[in-house]
Amino acid sequence: MGEAKRREAGLREQLLRKVDQWVFPASQWEADIVADLNGLPVVTVQRADAKEIAYMRMPVSECHGNCRWYEANDPTGTFKAVVGWLVDPDGNYVLHSVISDGQGGYGCITPATADNRQYFEFIPDSKISWRDGDDGYRHAVRDGRVIGAGVRVDPDKTIAEALEVKRKLLAGVPPMKAIER
Repeated sequence: MGEAKRREAGLREQLLRKVDQWVFPASQWEADIVADLNGLPVVTVQRADAKEIAYMRMPVSECHGNCRWYEANDPTGTFKAVVGWLVDPDGNYVLHSVISDGQGGYGCITPATADNRQYFEFIPDSKISWRDGDDGYRHAVRDGRVIGAGVRVDPDKTIAEALEVKRKLLAGVPPMKAIER
């Protein structure tokens, strides 16, 4: 298998995992978080230049670890990891971490796969804490419950769209075509 085919297969598997993270039953807990988030302040985050991110060798889809590492290794001690919610183009809230310079500036240092906007809306959330799980991973927790990939404004619509992307991926549609609207 050539390198391009391997890369495409890896992206397909990654997208299938991401799609499955958004297909779960709606709950009052999710609706309450969405209502709460709608009232929190939104900040604008600038994504670091792709060349800069590549130079830093930050892993894809590891925003929380990337930001914790950056904070721990910042020689100035000014940058802090901030966990909260990226507002995706559909209006859903994606669990995400960015860095803050302590003066009101926010930056994203994690490579993007599909959502590569230079600027995006982000909601810092002080109600999110971290808990070490029995599975060896750290889990984000809010209101006593572990958070998955995020929360949905319209669960039925998000589930339908996710299942359509999954159908396309399983039918062999190229990954970047499968996620196009």
